[in-house]
Amino acid sequence: MESLTANLDDLNAYESNGVRGQLLLRPTDALEVLVSADASKERRDGPGRTTGEGLALGAVVASLPADLQPGFFENLQSVKPHADTDTLGLSIQADWSVEWGTLTSITAYRSAEADVSDLQPAVDFAYFPIVTVDNFFQEDGEQFSQELRFASQATDTLFWQAGLFYLKEEIDRDEFFDAIIGAPLGGAPTGTALARGGNFQTNETQSLGAFGQLTWSIGDSWDLTLGGRYTSESKDAGNRSLANGVNILEVFDIEADESWNAFTPKLALSYYLGDISIYATASSGFKSGGFQGSAPTELAAITPFDEEKVINYEAGIKGTVFDNNLRFNLAAFYTEYEDLQVLIQTVGPGGIPGPNLTENAGEAESQGAELEVQWQMNGYLQLAASYAYLDTEYTHLEGNLMPNEGNRLRNAPRMPVP
Repeated sequence: MESLTANLDDLNAYESNGVRGQLLLRPTDALEVLVSADASKERRDGPGRTTGEGLALGAVVASLPADLQPGFFENLQSVKPHADTDTLGLSIQADWSVEWGTLTSITAYRSAEADVSDLQPAVDFAYFPIVTVDNFFQEDGEQFSQELRFASQATDTLFWQAGLFYLKEEIDRDEFFDAIIGAPLGGAPTGTALARGGNFQTNETQSLGAFGQLTWSIGDSWDLTLGGRYTSESKDAGNRSLANGVNILEVFDIEADESWNAFTPKLALSYYLGDISIYATASSGFKSGGFQGSAPTELAAITPFDEEKVINYEAGIKGTVFDNNLRFNLAAFYTEYEDLQVLIQTVGPGGIPGPNLTENAGEAESQGAELEVQWQMNGYLQLAASYAYLDTEYTHLEGNLMPNEGNRLRNAPRMPVP
């Protein structure tokens, strides 16, 4: 991206550096330990925004002289934004073979730090008084997890595994908004700067899970798989605000907590015909609820959004033919969401964009099919092809979301494109 109002020609420039390694230890014939570590550093001169019709500045930009009309890779940014992220991870997996199966322990730790300055393109004419809102945040997060599971080939026809899972995550996030009425092209703001608004946010999540699954081989051609997981998750949130009267409307200092739980089963049936297998599955999933981050009011801060539930049906066929030279995977799926969590852009006084809030959308559907083919034409040449079809829809919405009923889901482009 390139700015038309300042000497900025590398907006959205991105650099990422990372290192990872693994160490495999075998202290005894029965014990194997895998130690994994990774670290990464990402630096971005962005986001370098465009100024489109959907933003508050769209009408203003449309009236500017031709030399100040941004093209697709141009904007009116006057200050360079940045988005910096550092991550670190460590895990230790131990597999201990005993008489009846394998006991596995996975211990993991991960931390992440983010420093983001999201600056809006600034425009100002004396006869076009407008408000720009710049967004800054710093976030530090840590999480620890522990999983224990036991897997056993009980008989020639029965395989099972069961386990426990624990997660603790702590996040601190300070987010601020600077609002300015009037900001000149290519220079420092000379308009009226409003009081800084923002939120000092904390969140602690604890999750407990118990799961099990078994696969029963029926004869030589059929496998039946039954599984289930019980999850209990709690969140303790704190939120203290700085009000600016634009997108953070009230001063508040709250603490809130809530918990969610669910049982999510799975059923799968597979049929094997030589090098080809046919399968059908029905499985369910669960995502716990939570609390808003940058909340405009105390009511929004203390009110949790609900958990999200999903059930997915899938059927497919996969295998190899022509002396194993042609491999194919074909799958079709249908997914139903209940209380789907979506991000909503709020609007403050005077039409100024407010914080993004998470709300439960109601009910939604997603269906589609995928095909992948790999053909080993000879010893030197391989031909691969894939095709995907996707159709999504919000089927039932309530309240202020109702006008969006029938729309496609976010980040779910229609395929094929008409």
